[in-house]
Amino acid sequence: MEKAEDLCKKRKIKRAIPYLVDAILESPDNLDAAIQCAYLADQEQDREGAIEILELAESTGDNSRHLVLQTRMFLTPLNQDNEP
Repeated sequence: MEKAEDLCKKRKIKRAIPYLVDAILESPDNLDAAIQCAYLADQEQDREGAIEILELAESTGDNSRHLVLQTRMFLTPLNQDNEP
């Protein structure tokens, strides 16, 4: 991710995108990399690619959020008296 940011600062967008893709593949929950990659794709006139990246990030985020909520529900003890 740092390498991609350095390349972006130098306006070497096409060289930065593969590093962002690698960051996303390494950690699908990396929303920063997904947003930056989508922005750069749009700057390179690939609006469809940018939208696809954002939709994938949204889907991944939804799946992660559901998993966290399910885990919390499973780990939270039931209160027999219905008290908070």
